This record gives sequence, structure tokens and C-alpha cells, in this order.
Amino acid sequence: MCLLARKLLACAVLLALPACGRGLENGTYAFTTTGIRQDSCSVEPEATLPLPEAEVESAGDSIRLEFAAEGPLVPGLTGASGDKALIGRYLPDREVERFIADATFDVVREIQGFSCFVFAHSSIEARVRDDESFTGRLRIDYTRRPEAQPECLPACIVEVDFDAAKIGD
Repeated sequence: MCLLARKLLACAVLLALPACGRGLENGTYAFTTTGIRQDSCSVEPEATLPLPEAEVESAGDSIRLEFAAEGPLVPGLTGASGDKALIGRYLPDREVERFIADATFDVVREIQGFSCFVFAHSSIEARVRDDESFTGRLRIDYTRRPEAQPECLPACIVEVDFDAAKIGD
């Protein structure tokens, strides 16, 4: 093989490497809460906090998760208007395929019996198990907006561990 052809082949392989192993398939994923790390937003913390399904789009080093259903944590994941997807990227770790994603927005959240206008920051840290499943931690930090009722908590956190598996395209 001539020298130029070997160099071109080497360049092609190097360019393809960053996308290697980005194996999460696009589709709908079901989330199962496996543990509650903290819940300072509830009067009486729940034994479990169900998570809604999410549409996952994975391309190259980028990942997008858009949660679609109503549920206890939905006010930190979706909102009354606009796109509330968490956007992130895969981390450059050769041992374990991992990604992070987050989003921030204003929502109305039921907190300790009050409907509170809050600023929500949602974040996910996850490890890919295979091309159709991942596991990780979801954290939502809520901060009371100035126009919210004074009875609303000034801030609270919900943080859960989860498993996610693909259930549809």
C-alpha cells in the first residue's frame, strides 16, 4: 500500500474514533427509579418516585432526552410551554461509556402543598450499559422565583437513581 493511502486510512480511522462506542439507540426509554438520594421538596417523602418515559436521541458525542409524561418529577423535566429537553454529551472515558445532560427553565411545581413558581435545573449523569439501556442519577434543583408565594420553600432538591431501557422507536 502506498504511503499516501496508509496516511488517508489512518486519518479516517482517527476521525471515526470519537464516535466509536456511542451506542445508545434512538427511541423511547422507560425509566425505573432504583433509589431516592434526597427529596426535600415533599412534606412526606415518597417511598418511590416514578419517572416518565423519555425520547432519547443520540448522535456522535451529543445526546438529547425529552421527557414526555406527567408525573411527580415532571415539573423539573417538562413544562407548560416550549421544549424542555435535557441536552448533553458523552464523556471521553475509554473504560466506561458515560454521558451528562442538563437543562434549566421556569416551571410551576407542587412543593409541600403549594403551587410554586420555581426555577428548575435538571441534570443527569449516566453510564451506558449497552446500546439499549443505561443507568444513572437524576437531580432537580428548584429555586423559588421572586414572584412565587412566600409560603413556598426558597429551595429544594429531588435526586434519584434510575435504570432506563429502550421500549420503542
